[in-house]
Amino acid sequence: MAGAINMSIDQAILESTAVSGQTTLRFYRWTPATLSLGYFQKAKNRDSHSPSIDCPIVRRASGGGAIVHDDELTYSLCVATAGTIAKASVDLYDIVHHAIRKSLAEQGIAVSLYEATADETVKASKDDPFLCFQRRAVGDLICDGAKVGGSAQRRLKNTLIQHGSLLLSKSEFAPELPGLKEQSGVEVDVQCLIDGVRQRLEETLGITFVADETSTNEQTRAHEIETKKFGSAQWLEKR
Repeated sequence: MAGAINMSIDQAILESTAVSGQTTLRFYRWTPATLSLGYFQKAKNRDSHSPSIDCPIVRRASGGGAIVHDDELTYSLCVATAGTIAKASVDLYDIVHHAIRKSLAEQGIAVSLYEATADETVKASKDDPFLCFQRRAVGDLICDGAKVGGSAQRRLKNTLIQHGSLLLSKSEFAPELPGLKEQSGVEVDVQCLIDGVRQRLEETLGITFVADETSTNEQTRAHEIETKKFGSAQWLEKR
């Protein structure tokens, strides 16, 4: 799906979570290849990255650096903040990333969670690289020295969304960023990865996910959000 509707579906599901209290895990891809800006990035800065200049652009509701969504897998996890899962929101990063790490290990792909050295600063600053995958944060997924996965969170009323990106292989629109295929020499079986992550999150969080489609109400709401927010020039040019 295109970037604006992908972001809008996530928000529609998040709004549903506020009513139902249910935890929802979603995996998705982007078509065509799209550049997403972090909430606080300036739109004009996309001109600084020439390989992605012809990609459509969208602004996320969460912070961080720009991401080129091409041969990449995105996930979103929506939870109610009144529940026990969200009370450990800081731990959610590690919980999801360890689920990804263990699932990749089953395919012979070794990744680790990034740990900063004692003399290293990993706080966000205006001097950070434009692309998210050229930055480092504690808990990022690292494969043979390169960042291949990261996540961000955003709260809305009594809900929380955590979403993240996993680079499957190098994109022509971001040739400076190697993916899991380049770093490990193994091509990821995406469906096996999804199944493994889901199963591990069920075990760790003590819940059961039921495969389902977005509801009619969520689809309707997503298109409303797309028109008013993620698909609008006003939102894109917010910074």
